[in-house]
Amino acid sequence: MNENPVRYLQQLRQQEGGGIWIVGGGWLVKELLAAHLMDEMWVQIAPVMLGHGKRLFEPGDYAQRLTTVGITKMGELVEMHFKC
Repeated sequence: MNENPVRYLQQLRQQEGGGIWIVGGGWLVKELLAAHLMDEMWVQIAPVMLGHGKRLFEPGDYAQRLTTVGITKMGELVEMHFKC
C-alpha cells in the first residue's frame, strides 16, 4: 500500500461492508492505535528467542488499555486476542 494507512482505513470504515482485517507490524499498530482505529487485535507468538529483532510495539505518543478476550494455544504458537 502506498497510501497513508490512517486515511485509508478511515475511508474504508465509511463504506458498507463487514469487518476489516489488517496484517502488519509495530509501526502500523502504532499509527492505528494512536488514531483510535483499532477495535480488536490478535497477537501470535512463536517460542523462538532470537536475541534481537523488532519491537512488538513501536515507541510512540499513545497509551491504550487493552482488554484480554482470550488466549489460545495452537501447537507451538500462542494467540492472544484483545479488545482495544
